[in-house]
Amino acid sequence: MTDEPLRTGATGSGRSKRRAARRRRLIKWGVVLALLAVLIAAVRPTYRRLKARRANQIAVEADRFAASGNLKEAAGKYRAALQLDPFGYRPLQGAARFAAKTHRPEAADLWEQVNRLPHATVADRQNYAAVLLQNNRVTTAERIVSELLKSDPDPTTLSLAAAYAHLTGDDQKAIEFARLTMVQAPDDDRARSELAQLLAGSADRRQRAEARNLLWQLASREGSFKKSAVEALARAPDLSTAEEARVLTALHSLPNPTATEALLAADLELKLNPQDGPSIFDGLVTRYSKS
Repeated sequence: MTDEPLRTGATGSGRSKRRAARRRRLIKWGVVLALLAVLIAAVRPTYRRLKARRANQIAVEADRFAASGNLKEAAGKYRAALQLDPFGYRPLQGAARFAAKTHRPEAADLWEQVNRLPHATVADRQNYAAVLLQNNRVTTAERIVSELLKSDPDPTTLSLAAAYAHLTGDDQKAIEFARLTMVQAPDDDRARSELAQLLAGSADRRQRAEARNLLWQLASREGSFKKSAVEALARAPDLSTAEEARVLTALHSLPNPTATEALLAADLELKLNPQDGPSIFDGLVTRYSKS
């Protein structure tokens, strides 16, 4: 009679101890999991920053390869940077600039992603608009160019506006914007060349004469636009005999003349000396049959 209650009490006491031990284990694991969650939350931003920093370093390496002409290595580095940080400003901007320079089809999409970022600059928007115009995406380009024109447009923005107007068939407006570009950047040969091209296509004889004056300015000094200016003068429809002789001399003075320049020179020689046609033709055949 006395043993039974004692055994029952012992059993109840054992259950209580097990429940208490189970609670302690649950509390312990709960604390461990909570600490682990806090640790993960603290480490995650640091991990992201480390990835972003490494992506930026790789993008800088890619820039160096691109500048040195190692395009294959540059493309691989840009891909690696974007894999580490797909929405990083530095990797996206570098990849977009590289894609535009190498005429890759993804250039416009990359510049679009760049311009969605809070770090995007006016230059980024200008680069985006330029790529859009190169790909005849005039609807989106119009929105970007219009936004740029609203805030103190610089020569680059005015040049983009001229390109947009020309692309959409409004050459008069294009010439106006090109003149404004020249006002802001009077020593910019690119602006001078763009205005000359627009004026050269005009139906107005006076504007074509102005185009020739601008082209002579470009042709008279060394620079990246000299060669194209001489070629444009050789194709000009309103040259006087004296100008034709002057352009012919300019063509002959170009280093390493191409087949195009040789043909332009031959055409001018025929105009100046039509009686020498057979010898001019034979000279061309002899020259290029050897090459």
